[in-house]
Amino acid sequence: ASALRVISVARGNDPRRMTLVALGGAGPMPGCSLAEQLDMTSVLVPLYPGVTAALGLLLTDVRHDLGRSWVRGTDRIEPAALQEQVDELGARGRALLEQSGHADGGVLEYAADLRYSGQAYSLTVPLAVDVDGRVVDHAVRDAETAFVAAHRAAYDYVLDGTPMELVALRVVATAVDAPIDVHAPDLPLSEPMGRRRVWMQGRWHEALILDRTGIGEEPVAGPALIEQEDTTT
Repeated sequence: ASALRVISVARGNDPRRMTLVALGGAGPMPGCSLAEQLDMTSVLVPLYPGVTAALGLLLTDVRHDLGRSWVRGTDRIEPAALQEQVDELGARGRALLEQSGHADGGVLEYAADLRYSGQAYSLTVPLAVDVDGRVVDHAVRDAETAFVAAHRAAYDYVLDGTPMELVALRVVATAVDAPIDVHAPDLPLSEPMGRRRVWMQGRWHEALILDRTGIGEEPVAGPALIEQEDTTT
């Protein structure tokens, strides 16, 4: 699989001020050719382009999203009943973190889906729960205030005086893993592995063959084929 992405490194739509990112095992091979066709002058090939998606998955925090329906008018929510629901959701979140090897250090963040009575859609807003898992006294009132602000931002109006309903409770259980240090080695440029005739820009060229693991920060004059286990640039 391969992917080519364009990222802007400066404001404006001038292709010469943007960078083409070549991902995947195949992306770096046509990267330079495509950049030339787009009048771009910069191509970025990640350190491990063939496994960039997998590496991103390894670098991503472990996260579990849980929710349950629980319909109540916000003026009729009993604190004990709300606490019971929060306790059950929190227990499920902690159990999932433990199953994934993150019994310690997980963070639980709670939210609620609110709507105006009679509406068919809802908005998700934070629900204030302390570090011990206790719903704070003003949690529902704060959720109502957040809902009004979110409704105004999303739809540009609010319904003053209209009762609100809580329709669902949610928790996000997250475990932050230790960061992985991914960087290119700072090595002097190693000797080329050889040369090869390659067809580029409508004619044959004599190209250097380089091992990417032997390329440090020194510039390399092309044309060149830069080989590595997961792709060729």
